[in-house]
Amino acid sequence: MRKNFSKSDILEEELNLAAIIIHSPKQIIKTPGCTILFYNQLLRRGINIEDTTSCFTDTILVVYMGKVGNAFMALTELISLYRKKLLPSNQ
Repeated sequence: MRKNFSKSDILEEELNLAAIIIHSPKQIIKTPGCTILFYNQLLRRGINIEDTTSCFTDTILVVYMGKVGNAFMALTELISLYRKKLLPSNQ
C-alpha cells in the first residue's frame, strides 16, 4: 500500500498491527460511554490501543499483533457480560 503514496504523504508507519472491528447495534449512537467500556476493558488487561476510529455503528481498535488474541478475548468477555445483563433470563 505504501507505493500508492509519496514519502511526504506518509506521516507514520507501523508494522505488526491488527484491527479489531466491533459492530454494534444502532442504539450505540444514542448511548453515552459505550466506547469507553471497550477502552477500559483493554486497559485493565494492559493492552495499548495504537489507534482507534469510530464511525456510526463500527468501532475500530488497532493493537499490536502480539496482543490481538488477548484483546479479542477481553472484548468478547465484555460483550458476553453485557448481553447477559440485557437479555431476559429466560432466553
